[in-house]
Amino acid sequence: MIKDIGITFKMKISQNGDTEEINFDANAKLLKKRDTYYLKFKEPVIDGPGYNDTLFIMTQDSITIERQGQVKMSQDYKINQHCIGTYKNNYIETPITTYTNAYLFNKRRLYLNYNMIINKENVGQYEMEVNFKGDDQI
Repeated sequence: MIKDIGITFKMKISQNGDTEEINFDANAKLLKKRDTYYLKFKEPVIDGPGYNDTLFIMTQDSITIERQGQVKMSQDYKINQHCIGTYKNNYIETPITTYTNAYLFNKRRLYLNYNMIINKENVGQYEMEVNFKGDDQI
């Protein structure tokens, strides 16, 4: 059964000594199949107008993030592991590697902390928190 919920999304990006924060609220669709949760929502594009269709596929051990729109991305995140994915926007298409430092998923929130690596170079640390809003959250 698909459930309508609200989310509060927070992302802190640290690159080359600079920190950027992204915050927004959104309506989302949540579906649970066995031990896997699917969360779909519209995510504002960071550096321009418009939205990406974003899908989080979450289990207790890992998350996959897929984006479609101005940014196209498919990336797995598994605690203490390097995972290779793809990233494409109007300017670049490249494989990306992430190393997941921390991951937590429960009825109230999702927390993900990872380093992004492109061409064997650490290009930044990302800290994402998504809080679920609604009856009994998820």
